[in-house]
Amino acid sequence: MDSNGFASIGPLLKMLSAALADTAEPVEFLRAMLEQVVRQTGADRAILVELSPDGEPEYRVLHRIRPLDLESSSGRYSRGVFEHVRRTGEGIRIDDARRHPEFMHRESISRLALASILCAPVLVGGRIVALVHLEHDAANHFAPYHEDLLRWLADVASPMFEALQRGTQLRRENKSLRTEVQEDRRQLAVDWSFNRFVGTSQGVRALETVVRRAGATEFPVLLLGENGTGKNLVARILHALGARANSRFVTVTCPNLPANMIQVELFGCRKGAYTDAPEREGKVPTAAGGTLFLDEIGDLPLDLQSKLLQLLQDKTYEVMGEPREYHANVRVIAATNCNLERRVLDGTFRRDLFERLNYVPVVIPPLRERREDIPLLMRHCLDQTPGGRWIQLANDALEYLEHLEFGWPGNVRNLEQLAARLVVHVGEGLVSRDVIEAFLAPALSSATDPTSKPLPAEFDPDWKSFFARQEREWMAAALQFYPNHTRAELARALGIAPATVYRKLKDYGLME
Repeated sequence: MDSNGFASIGPLLKMLSAALADTAEPVEFLRAMLEQVVRQTGADRAILVELSPDGEPEYRVLHRIRPLDLESSSGRYSRGVFEHVRRTGEGIRIDDARRHPEFMHRESISRLALASILCAPVLVGGRIVALVHLEHDAANHFAPYHEDLLRWLADVASPMFEALQRGTQLRRENKSLRTEVQEDRRQLAVDWSFNRFVGTSQGVRALETVVRRAGATEFPVLLLGENGTGKNLVARILHALGARANSRFVTVTCPNLPANMIQVELFGCRKGAYTDAPEREGKVPTAAGGTLFLDEIGDLPLDLQSKLLQLLQDKTYEVMGEPREYHANVRVIAATNCNLERRVLDGTFRRDLFERLNYVPVVIPPLRERREDIPLLMRHCLDQTPGGRWIQLANDALEYLEHLEFGWPGNVRNLEQLAARLVVHVGEGLVSRDVIEAFLAPALSSATDPTSKPLPAEFDPDWKSFFARQEREWMAAALQFYPNHTRAELARALGIAPATVYRKLKDYGLME
């Protein structure tokens, strides 16, 4: 920068410092800065433009340019130089745009008779976040030291735009958080007011008592119950009843991801941690201050169990690709449908992690243990099924469901399925016992109630292993039935996620 440029720096710094002292608002500082730029350079017009991550402009500060001029093709503003700097990433000084080989043929240049133009980018983290654009009607108006001055001021503006972006991101996060909390409250109000655990059975009343007491504490809770018993709902109720009710409730379903991605899902990842690794925030930091719900915790890989133990013990965790430790104050609620104590004995689940999770075990009773609730639950399922309110079950049909010797392996989901079938095939009116029997006949012929028959001598009490064997046979049969299907096509045919298909094929040794 030449002597003229240095001579202007002192007074300019003094003026900008005074402006910064007078306001904590970045936009006000940027407005004061642009006014000083115009004063120092003698520009006829000036614009300070912020760019969104997708390149859309937001005109933060204008000098002698009306907002209408930015949208109208007849306005005094040319976007050609603006686009050039954004594309190249370099500032530009044009002595006479009317004779410049790149811009002289542009309609806006000739129509507006623009001559001197000066434009510089503002960078934050190597990305162009804003542009300072100056114009003058006379040729050769801007000197080299004006270019240096503008470049220097762009560096001064960089932290202000960084503050603007942080503020914008914070507002977005707060809006997202408010939306999520409102949705959680709405869903909780729907589920709890309709009382998913409908009924007067002793098991439901005992569950309500335990949940209300546990919800008021900060202890980890381990929810134990079969699929379809409502573990996710109980986790949300526990969150809503505690001191963290206004914070986030974040769910991680452990079996839904490949083992190598669960760590990224939980704790996050830094860009470049592995090949093509993106920058990603994990569920643990997202849940900070709130509740982290780990569904199907029994399927968490052994090597990640130690990292979860660290979170429970010390409230610390590590992001993949970064050695430092972070702190996260989260309440952990876990759920499983397997016998974790048996898994501890066979070495697939850590004893110390089990003890940390098992502070307050909450057992959710299966439907077969609260059969007296079935009539009310069936009414609830019909009311929640579109069109189901016009169906009424006769007394003999309700008595049949309540006393039916059936294990209800899907729990409430079995009643939801029955409600859907009644709506589709019956439509409306009174439904008798004969109709219900006809709908349940296939399930009754293929299932046995484990409480109604003696166990065979070779019975394996580890039901998890039993169902795993059954599932493997099912997957093997699917491969034979769809020999030419891709994994994605097989997933669609089976009605499960592609990632789940891949994991099960790998776990069961069925990969080609």
